[in-house]
Amino acid sequence: MTGRPGAGTLLAFLLAGVVYLAAGLPLLTTRAYEADVFDADAKRVVHDLARHDGTHYRTKVHPLFVLCLNPLGLALKAALVRPRLAALALNAAAAGAAVVLFRALLLRLGIAAPRAWLWTGLFATSATQVFFGLLPESYSFSSAALLLVFVAFAAGAAFPARLVAATAAFAMTVTNLAAAPLLAALAPAETGDRLRFRAARGLGLATLVLLLAVPLSLLQKRLYPGADVFFLPASVSEEENYLFRPGGLADVARRGSELAASVVFANLAAPTLVVSERADEPPVTRFGSPRPAGWAHAGLWAAALALALAGLARQRAWRRPLVVALAGWVGFNAVLHFVYGETLFLYSAHWTFAVIAIAAVGVEAMAARRRLAVPLALSLLIGLQVWTNAAFVRDLYRIYR
Repeated sequence: MTGRPGAGTLLAFLLAGVVYLAAGLPLLTTRAYEADVFDADAKRVVHDLARHDGTHYRTKVHPLFVLCLNPLGLALKAALVRPRLAALALNAAAAGAAVVLFRALLLRLGIAAPRAWLWTGLFATSATQVFFGLLPESYSFSSAALLLVFVAFAAGAAFPARLVAATAAFAMTVTNLAAAPLLAALAPAETGDRLRFRAARGLGLATLVLLLAVPLSLLQKRLYPGADVFFLPASVSEEENYLFRPGGLADVARRGSELAASVVFANLAAPTLVVSERADEPPVTRFGSPRPAGWAHAGLWAAALALALAGLARQRAWRRPLVVALAGWVGFNAVLHFVYGETLFLYSAHWTFAVIAIAAVGVEAMAARRRLAVPLALSLLIGLQVWTNAAFVRDLYRIYR
């Protein structure tokens, strides 16, 4: 990865970050920070980002989140005074960084610069990016860190840069450890080696990440006594509560359909909201059925995915290591979250970028015959997302006012 960011990149970062920040400001003083909104935990994340003392117990599964980000959050709080505002500003910056890193990934995948902006717009206006940009959560940082790993490998960065990126991704969420070994095994410059050697490199990289993370976790524990270390068996005991335990085939089928919708549709155009009121507590919010514009978006997006599959087959995408790694990453998350997690939208930041990037490669492979149709379709998809997700945000304002 060489060269300095261009003016367009900096402008995109600032624009995206400011939009996410502005969208989050109306929720700043509302009950959304104490509520169960798709199982998000904004109150805890504000604490992790902008307060030093107290319990930082989710460092069990977000291993170095506090060590990496709390100093920045405290500096912002010193300037902005309010912990929530400091956390929101840092969160919006992470979401803005994910946007420009996504475009960098598209360019490395061979997407022409003008079209890369359109696909980046699709990513930036997705329900996942909007929601995790406007409400502090660990997943905005996790998405940016994952994109950094993919860009580092796609750019053929030197090993130290890959190691730093992989460690940063693991620092945000433990399951991100799988991304770097997957990429190391399929690194574009190294595909001439035999598979077992590439796999050994991947495992070696994962081992180095863990060897770096253990002392850093101990340092975090020393600096933040309320933090937990990630490498003790007790650290994963709570996660058993979030395992999917089917009662029969109907439950399995329902879980599969919910997962498919979360991977492909609901993460782009937000469905309607289902609200469950609770006595003396903020209401619980989950997704319901698609909005009217969401149905139109789903139809057009399904057509785009069908075109993408044709393009990937025509291009023999299985010969492109980065595309295979992106598909493997989506597959890894699909398997993981078939068995783990209650509200699947919560984890969608981990796969949305990969789904859109794969679709971009496939569609662009067929775009030579559809030079006008593809930009028009992308513009319409972005417009439908803006329409549905603006309604989604307005609903959040109304529910938690």
